[in-house]
Amino acid sequence: MNAPILNIWTMMNYLMQDFNDWIARLYNQPGIKDYLDHGALGGSDPSGAMADIWDAPIMKDFKDHDGKPFF
Repeated sequence: MNAPILNIWTMMNYLMQDFNDWIARLYNQPGIKDYLDHGALGGSDPSGAMADIWDAPIMKDFKDHDGKPFF
């Protein structure tokens, strides 16, 4: 008879946090609302330089099938 194969896994402990608690702590940081609004709403640099993809004109002008802004 064959001997059973043992699966040996290295286990690591890790901490997990509740998502709602994490969001609450994030929004509690000073200035975070303005920072998040700037990025999500595409506030751009007056020089025309893009800070991220949300500053691109396509992200502001992209329409859905009804002609409404997609984002």
